[in-house]
Amino acid sequence: MEPDPEDLARLRQIFRDAFLTAIGSDYALVDEPGPDVLGVRASLVDMGLAPAAGSVPIKGRAASLIANGQLSFFMELTDSQTKEVLARAGDQDKPGTEIGSAATDSQWQQAEAAASRWAQMFREFLDENLGP
Repeated sequence: MEPDPEDLARLRQIFRDAFLTAIGSDYALVDEPGPDVLGVRASLVDMGLAPAAGSVPIKGRAASLIANGQLSFFMELTDSQTKEVLARAGDQDKPGTEIGSAATDSQWQQAEAAASRWAQMFREFLDENLGP
């Protein structure tokens, strides 16, 4: 079953808002590589809607974060100029999260809480390693 495009847009907005709020005005967001620019790529996987485990392109230790019915969040940080991977992180939300056309208000609230938690973890990482 394909996720509803409106649900995907809502989920993207939830995460975008959470991360922008956590970052605040202490870090500049830019579109161009530079000597002091960190590349950030994030992925959210709803394993309740994902294909069979063998076709999920996640290997190694990160694969242990995947379980049916859970939201898993993955982030990769790179040097924006060389594209060298500097760090990778992953985490998963509580079992039972399902975002889709059948999602309830409490499931959306759970997604918002997960986004806020992951955004705060990212902010703490930035502060500890880069400083505002």
